[in-house]
Amino acid sequence: MRHPVCCAAALLLASVLGGCAASSSAPTATASTAAASTAGTAGTTGSTVSADASSSAAAPSMAVSAAPGATVAPSDVTGSADLAGLSIMVLAPTSTDPATAAEIDTVVAVLRDAASAGGAELTVATDDLAAATDGALASGADVIVGVGPDTVSTLDLVAAANLDRSFLVLGAQLAEPTENVVAVVWPGADARVEYADEEPGFAGASTYAAEAVARGFAALQADADGYVVSLG
Repeated sequence: MRHPVCCAAALLLASVLGGCAASSSAPTATASTAAASTAGTAGTTGSTVSADASSSAAAPSMAVSAAPGATVAPSDVTGSADLAGLSIMVLAPTSTDPATAAEIDTVVAVLRDAASAGGAELTVATDDLAAATDGALASGADVIVGVGPDTVSTLDLVAAANLDRSFLVLGAQLAEPTENVVAVVWPGADARVEYADEEPGFAGASTYAAEAVARGFAALQADADGYVVSLG
C-alpha cells in the first residue's frame, strides 16, 4: 500500500502532467537527444528535452522574459510537459539523517509516478553519483535530475562541462548555474549551495514535490534553461 503522502502527490502530479490527456492542446516531446541537437533546438547550450516542432499543440513556454539565472514564479512556466519516451537519470543520494532520507524518498516516489504515467524510462542512483552521472551522459540520457542539495557538488561541474545536455535540480540551486540547468526550489529546500561541506536543509517535499517535478520538466521543454523556479 502506498503512503498517503505519495498518493496525494501522485494525484496532484497527474493533474498537471497528465491533464493534457483530455485535450487536444497537450504538448508532445521528442525523446532523442541526438535528434534535438541535429534539429538545432538545443544549440551549443540549453535543453535537449524539446517539444515536438511538428505538433500543432501548444508546448510549454515562458510567460515572461527574464535573464537566464533569474528566479521566476511557477505561473511563469506555462503548459504541461510530456515525458513520453524520455530517458531520465535521477541522483538521489543516501542520507544518514532519517528526516532528510524521507524527504528524498518522497521526491523520488513522485518522479517514479511521473515517469510511469508519462511513459518515460527512469533510473535512480543512490551512491557513487559521479559515476552514475558519467554513465548517464555516455548512454544519452535526456535529463539528469538531482534531488536535494547533496547533488549540487556533482552537477555543478558536470553541467558546466556538458552544455548541450539538460539538468534539473529539485530542492536546491547551483551557486553559478549554467544555461543548461533548471532548478526548482520551495520553502525549506531553497539553498544556493556554494561549498561542498555545507549542510543546507531539505524539507517540504510532501507539499511541493509534485508541483516541483511538473514545473521542472515543463521549464525544460519551454527552453527555460538557467532559470530558478521558486514555489510557495
